[in-house]
Amino acid sequence: MTTVTKERITYLDIFRAIAILAVIVIHTIAQPVTLLPTDSAIYPAYISIYALVQFAVPSFIFLSGFVLFYSYESRWNLATCKAFFKKRILFIVIPYVLWSLFYFLVLQLGYNQNPFTHIPNFLRDLLVGKNYTHLYFIFIIIQFYILFPGFMYILKRFTFIRKYLIWIVISIQLIYYLLNLSVFKIQATGSFFMTYLLFFLLGAYIGLHYKDVIEKIRTHSKVYLFLNTVVAILVVIKYYLRYTIPGYGQAWMPYANFVLYYSFVPLTCISILIISRWLHDHFQATRLVRTLTSWGQGSFLIYFAHPFILLVWRHFFLSNDPIGYHITIIVGGILSLLLSWIGYIIIKRFSWSWIFMGK
Repeated sequence: MTTVTKERITYLDIFRAIAILAVIVIHTIAQPVTLLPTDSAIYPAYISIYALVQFAVPSFIFLSGFVLFYSYESRWNLATCKAFFKKRILFIVIPYVLWSLFYFLVLQLGYNQNPFTHIPNFLRDLLVGKNYTHLYFIFIIIQFYILFPGFMYILKRFTFIRKYLIWIVISIQLIYYLLNLSVFKIQATGSFFMTYLLFFLLGAYIGLHYKDVIEKIRTHSKVYLFLNTVVAILVVIKYYLRYTIPGYGQAWMPYANFVLYYSFVPLTCISILIISRWLHDHFQATRLVRTLTSWGQGSFLIYFAHPFILLVWRHFFLSNDPIGYHITIIVGGILSLLLSWIGYIIIKRFSWSWIFMGK
């Protein structure tokens, strides 16, 4: 069977850059969102930004589905399946293990504990992405990598499912949510692949029908951007009410959470595709696009490294002064991006860089 290697979609690096910026913003302002009095003058700004970047992790899962199905659909066979898992072990699992060990040692030494006495804890947390707060993403994405061959088989074998994938996965996502709410009651939903199934398979659908879907998205781009804006406003309102009025809407808020979350994230992912392609097409030679592209290409290392920079910055430099606190919070976020990016630029030149930043 003839295999086809598809052209790389270069504007997806801009998508990655926007997504990693959202990740950094979440980690930067999570502390003031949690600790600041909700009646402080600046709190609405923090909670609004925090609400608007909740697409961060799901957007990377969406992008993974998009790229995997776009890349492998026309050349999927036993040989490429083996190559697929070999690449994931080398360029995802190995960097993950090393960074997990790094954060484990940082925390153990920070608390003046003997790391050797806590090796079982390290191994247990390694399996579920809990050696530091941001590592759970790798645990999620590995679940999708394991399931990917099964998804690929189903979507290549059954034309009906491939054609109506969006409606099928929306139904599955809704059924899972309702069953979990009343029957399963899984607590750690944020680390379970079913929570993100809609995003991964939405990306898969776009990857499988790339030319047709992208053209439709381009044709109706203003509609998607408008709908995304409306839903984003509702998400901000929901977050503000949830954080400032404890117990507000207790009976119906779970259902509002579902509707808004599974509307906001897909619309935002589509909007980022629109914006990324527009920036790439109109400003390709500018420093802005070159910088965003570099951030996107280095996003895996930036993802791994930036929490450590934030941790060090907050430990040594976070101000207790009311104004200085907000300044140092913002500066810490900027530095965590820039220093991680500089690290990427430096080490990418070495042949062993894949150990820390994948490929």
